[in-house]
Amino acid sequence: MGTAVLSELGTEILVPVCAVVGIVFSLIQWYLVSRVKLTAERQAPGSSPAGANKNGYNDYLIEEEEGLNDHSVVAKCADIQTAISEGMKIATYANARTTLEARKGVGKAFITAFRVGGGIYTKAADVGADLVGKVERNIPEDDPRNPAVIADNVGDNVGDIAGMGSVGILVCLITTLFATDFFEIKAVKEIEPALKKQLIISTVLMTVGIAIVTWIGLPSSFTIFNFGTQKVVKNWQLFLCVAVGLWLDLSFGFVTEYYTSNAYSPVQDVADSCRTGAATNVIFGLALGYKSVIIPILP
Repeated sequence: MGTAVLSELGTEILVPVCAVVGIVFSLIQWYLVSRVKLTAERQAPGSSPAGANKNGYNDYLIEEEEGLNDHSVVAKCADIQTAISEGMKIATYANARTTLEARKGVGKAFITAFRVGGGIYTKAADVGADLVGKVERNIPEDDPRNPAVIADNVGDNVGDIAGMGSVGILVCLITTLFATDFFEIKAVKEIEPALKKQLIISTVLMTVGIAIVTWIGLPSSFTIFNFGTQKVVKNWQLFLCVAVGLWLDLSFGFVTEYYTSNAYSPVQDVADSCRTGAATNVIFGLALGYKSVIIPILP
């Protein structure tokens, strides 16, 4: 076995020092960004932004293509190559960083880390692509003319393929058979109950599978190390940790549905509060949002 570069005491000192340095640089960056002043772009009355006319961005692109020459074609090809190389590199690196940061909170679960890390970057890129592309410029979803689509698709790839898809095709086939054969849907109103049943059944099956793997694949007791301290752990204790997290996750899903679905009283009460004006609606919604997180934060 190789020797560690730092001693245990040095490691315990280095970790908080690095954390403090990161926090200090983050505060400095926040201060510098907060000093940037933004001003609205002034436009003539009735004019459209950046050459886009009343029919949206598509006509602007057509006008741009009609005036193309050899030089502009070369420039466009260079822009595309730059977007693919530099843009993809930046997007992938940013996604990897968010994934590594997410692993600090979810431990060694790679699937969860990729899902969370990919989700953070995907949502930021997706919102930017939608606001600038679809809303302001009337560009379709995942259109290559929108540069933000590259980052959006990278995040989708990390979250879906490297995340959920990493479990393998066998699990996907089994779950598909359960979804299509055992819970056949004949009406729209049957979709939500079928999804709930599948979620409960999958949680039960995963609990049984984790129990089997724990008792077969792990010794009855073993020692773990944490910053120089040793602790003897039983295999049933590890199973209990995973099982509790699994069932808490299921309960959080039902709690979220209760506070966000229009089939239950909280959302109906928020809608009813609109009768007395926007102020009561905002206050009621804010209070309900505070109330909705009580159960998830208790564990």
